[in-house]
Amino acid sequence: MVAGYTPRMRDVHYPLEYAQATTTAKPVEHVWADINRYTCEISPEEDYFFHNIDFSVLIPPLAYEGTFLKGLYFSQAVDVLNQKFPRLPRIFHSIANSMWSSCPWAQSADAYFLLYPNEARLAYERARRPELRDRVLLPFQDADLTNEYTCAPTPHATRDIELLCVSTLSACKNLPLIAAALKRYRADHPEKPIRMVWVVGTPFGLNQDELEPGQREIMRAIERELVHVVDYLQIVPRMDYLDLIKYYGRARAVVLGALIEGKNRSLYEAMCANTPVIAFKDYNQWTRGPEPLFPEGAGELADFGAEPLAAAIHRVLSRPEAYKPRRRYLEWKGRKASFNRIVDAFPYYAATMPDYEPGNAAGNMWLDLACQEHYGLSFHDYLYEKQNGLSRPLGIERLTQTADYYLYKFIQQTR
Repeated sequence: MVAGYTPRMRDVHYPLEYAQATTTAKPVEHVWADINRYTCEISPEEDYFFHNIDFSVLIPPLAYEGTFLKGLYFSQAVDVLNQKFPRLPRIFHSIANSMWSSCPWAQSADAYFLLYPNEARLAYERARRPELRDRVLLPFQDADLTNEYTCAPTPHATRDIELLCVSTLSACKNLPLIAAALKRYRADHPEKPIRMVWVVGTPFGLNQDELEPGQREIMRAIERELVHVVDYLQIVPRMDYLDLIKYYGRARAVVLGALIEGKNRSLYEAMCANTPVIAFKDYNQWTRGPEPLFPEGAGELADFGAEPLAAAIHRVLSRPEAYKPRRRYLEWKGRKASFNRIVDAFPYYAATMPDYEPGNAAGNMWLDLACQEHYGLSFHDYLYEKQNGLSRPLGIERLTQTADYYLYKFIQQTR
């Protein structure tokens, strides 16, 4: 069994050694063990994080024409939800989401997001935790369900942001290295200096009073590298998500400096906005297996280091016509395609959903009719969060209201 999870263990066991180096002498099984010692999940004991609990519903519970169908959701707090709402498993299947490269620590989930189709790692996790042998292990994470319509580019938008980075002030993001790449780019191409817009994702004032000590140290490293930071960076504090989407549509390229984390949403959101992406080729190398980081024609991969990153940035900015990121992304993923693959992994849905067709759950007529009957909208609209309060409430108060609604509406169907 996996050990209980606490904030102290998460802080102590963050595997920073894989965030700033591309090689290790350890066998890959030892690397996986190190990665599994960290999670971004919320445990039942961490009530001070309950304002952040997520409940992302992919299929709502449905009863139609004599058939009851359990819903399907994913969360970073499956154990919390099952403890607070013990009847919830009667009307929902659950997927645990670590929001990190680790196998989720949740004990009570029906399925687990494991990011990538890495068969060796799937076998390792099932051997390490025998209780996973009868659970569904999914090569997905929440980023795979990026809403390609919300993130679509605005028609005729001006691409007036030369380079965009959407990143928190975390050591694993290698922001000083990106700063060094910007400096190198300017040295190599003085005739075309660029300035990067950096969306920090946190309140950020001139005196940096809001920052924690570790974040201030990262800023000091960036300042040491660039000296005149404002010449290279426009720092933008936390913003509304829909405003961030507009930034993606204005950018000529999006850059990522991390080597290890969960699946990075900014890469997927940028591709949906038809913006080329730039990342290190060793990103998530320990967990990714043969899965490409993104499809060919969607951006550029670089060796780890400031000089190769600067060269990759130049390749993208100097020949924008070579990239078709939105088309390549939608040929590869997209919310509907990912949803269909996730649902196909559950034998329950093939056995229970009328007229089930593998690879086309999102287009199932019964699912659409049942959703319209109960919720007053098509299943497509539900899947794409046209009624956000039902499909993705955030925080314990809204989540409680939504869970109570579903339980009141459907619990009699399971008696």
